[in-house]
Amino acid sequence: MEASQEALGLDPRYRDAAVGLAFSLFELGQYAEALPHLERLTREGEGNALQTSTKDVEEVRSRLAWTLFYLGRYERARDQFTRGITARPNWYGLHNGLGWSYLRLGDAARARESFRRALRLRPDLADAKEGLVRAGM
Repeated sequence: MEASQEALGLDPRYRDAAVGLAFSLFELGQYAEALPHLERLTREGEGNALQTSTKDVEEVRSRLAWTLFYLGRYERARDQFTRGITARPNWYGLHNGLGWSYLRLGDAARARESFRRALRLRPDLADAKEGLVRAGM
């Protein structure tokens, strides 16, 4: 994390350092601190404005969506998971996150659908199995 901060001090537009910092904050559970970085990185990367690969943008979006989820902003998390699925429909983690967002928003039917999609893509995903149980199978 310190190396990323130092690199950003030298060049605030250095994307790899910004991603490293945001991901480090996320992994440390410092979601409120990670949020503005992830929002900016996602916004800058949308539409390949920076000629960034879709995979990179959607990995950042995934962290943004989970950050929003952990901060209790379930509608915004749902929207980001949905946008990610549009770009990468076979990413089981996005379907899992969407399921958890729907569950927190009180939509058990959509939650079950999302968890089932995640499990079709990765049958051993324990988190999606737990979500499916909580959503009432």
